Amino acid sequence: MSGSSAPTKDGGGPDTGTSSFTYDELDRMTSATVNGNKTSTVYDDLGRAVSTWQGESTTGTRLSVTRYDTAAKGEL
Repeated sequence: MSGSSAPTKDGGGPDTGTSSFTYDELDRMTSATVNGNKTSTVYDDLGRAVSTWQGESTTGTRLSVTRYDTAAKGEL
C-alpha cells in the first residue's frame, strides 16, 4: 500500500493523546489510530466506504457494513 501517514499530538486538556491517520494513493483515509485504538476503512472500486473495522480490516472486528444498490450509476 502506498500512501501517507499524518501523526499529531494534542497539547493538553481532558482529551490529550496521540492520533495518527493513514491515507491511500487516492487520498482516502484508510485508518485512524487515536490513543492506541485503531479503526480501519475499506473502500470499493468506486471509492465508496463499504466497511469499518476495529483494528486491521483483515483481522479486526467489523464495526459496520454499507451496501449500495446497483441501480443506475452505482453499479460495479
